[in-house]
Amino acid sequence: MTIPISAVFLKAYWDIDDVISVAGYLLKERNVFRRILGSRYPFIFVDEAQDTFVPIVEGLNELGSGVGLPLVGYFGDPWQQIYDGRAGNFAPPPEGVTITKTENFRCSPQVVILLNAFRTDVEQQPAGKGAVKILNYDPAGKEMIFRVFQPGSVIGEFALIDEHPRSAEARAVGPTEALLINRRDFLPTLKSDPDLAMTLLQTLCRRLRRTNEMLEDLTFLDLGARLAKSLIQLSRQQQGGDHFHEISTIKISQQSLASMVGSTREAVNKKLREWEQIGLISLRRGEVHLL
Repeated sequence: MTIPISAVFLKAYWDIDDVISVAGYLLKERNVFRRILGSRYPFIFVDEAQDTFVPIVEGLNELGSGVGLPLVGYFGDPWQQIYDGRAGNFAPPPEGVTITKTENFRCSPQVVILLNAFRTDVEQQPAGKGAVKILNYDPAGKEMIFRVFQPGSVIGEFALIDEHPRSAEARAVGPTEALLINRRDFLPTLKSDPDLAMTLLQTLCRRLRRTNEMLEDLTFLDLGARLAKSLIQLSRQQQGGDHFHEISTIKISQQSLASMVGSTREAVNKKLREWEQIGLISLRRGEVHLL
C-alpha cells in the first residue's frame, strides 16, 4: 500500500531543524528548486551569517555560484558567533568577493580597542568620522561654542520636533560624515514607538541639564575651573565614554576653547601655559595633551 506524501505531512510534526535540513537539501541537490528560487529572488542577502545553519550557507553558495544573477551576499563576523554548530567562518561562493568593513557600529571605542588587542584578522575603528561644534554669536559677532559633538552623537533634534528655526549653528570640524533624518520619516516612527519617544525625551533632558550646568559654570566658576572642566569633558567625548583616562590628546584650537568657556584666546593661552610649566599638560598646534 502506497501512502501519499501529503498524508504523511498532515500527520507529521516538524521542528526548525527539520525545516533547515529540507531547505538545505533542496538548495544543494535540486536544480529546479534553485532555478525557481533564483528567478523569484535574484538578490539574496543573509544577515548574521556566522549564526546561519551550515546547510543553508552551502545551499545558497550553490545557488549563487557562477557569474550573474542570482546574487548571494552575507553580512556577519565570525567573532560574534553565538550558537554552536553554525556557519561560523562562512565564505561566499567561489566567485565571491570578500569586503572587509573596519567600522564598528555596535561597540564603544573602549570595546573596539579591546577587540583590536585580540583580533589579528582585521583592525576595527569606531563608526563615524569627524566632529561638529554647536555655536552662536553675540551682538558684536564674537563666536560662542556651546558644545563639540563627537561621532555617534545626535544633533538638531529640537528643529526636528517643533519645526521652528534652529537656535544655533552647527559647523563641521574637519571632514565629517553625518546621517540625515527627514522629519516626515521620523515623526510617524516616533508616534508608533514608545521606547523611541522615551529615549528622545531622555536625550532632551540631558541636553537641558547640560545647558543649566553651563549657566552655573559661567556664574560660579573661574576661568581655570571652567577650562579644566571643558578639557575633561572633551577628553571623555573623544574617547567615547564617561570614564576619564589620565593621558589623552584633545584636538581643538585655543580659540575654540576660549569660545567654549566664555573667555578670550589670550586668557586661555595664558592659563594653558601656566599648566604646561607645572607639567599638567603639553601643548601642540591645535592640540592639548593631558598628562
